[in-house]
Amino acid sequence: AGPGPGGYCAVGPTFPQGSTVTVTETVPAGVQVSNITVAPDSQLAGTPDLAGGSVDVTIGSGITEVTFTDKRTGYLEVCKRKTWKGGPGTFTFTIAPGNQVITIPAGSCSPAIEVPAGPVTITEHSTPGSQLTGCSVLAGGPQISCQLGPQISTVNVNPGDVSNQTIAVLTNGPAHDVVIDDSVDGSLSRE
Repeated sequence: AGPGPGGYCAVGPTFPQGSTVTVTETVPAGVQVSNITVAPDSQLAGTPDLAGGSVDVTIGSGITEVTFTDKRTGYLEVCKRKTWKGGPGTFTFTIAPGNQVITIPAGSCSPAIEVPAGPVTITEHSTPGSQLTGCSVLAGGPQISCQLGPQISTVNVNPGDVSNQTIAVLTNGPAHDVVIDDSVDGSLSRE
């Protein structure tokens, strides 16, 4: 393992030319193998097993290099509550990183969404007649921040599968007009 793009290399043992060798990564918890490459590619014997983190290679003359690329992801479910009858029936969000756009009916939750583990930002698109009034997390990583004005909830997504997902709940209430008395004669204006 090591920093991208290439990580660190380690020199393995020597094998007889023409032999087939299985190279297996010990995959850390919360990490999935997303790609395995063999150079030169003519030394690849079969299809890489991403789920098992292994690949078979045929040993040739010179060096055969195997590169494992891992990803650390988790799952996020976004739920939408609203505190009044009427108003909008669906709400739209952008999930970042990744800028996935999802739409959820009021009172429902999204399917589990695979996202990079760590801080994830859920930005609610503006919906006429509605405003964000609260954010919470039912399961998984903690709530990092809840910004009501810009309608942004930031949560921590734990690495792992759906059984370890983070469930974020965004609650909306009706938007209220602000009444401003900016006249000399006492008439009111709405903004």
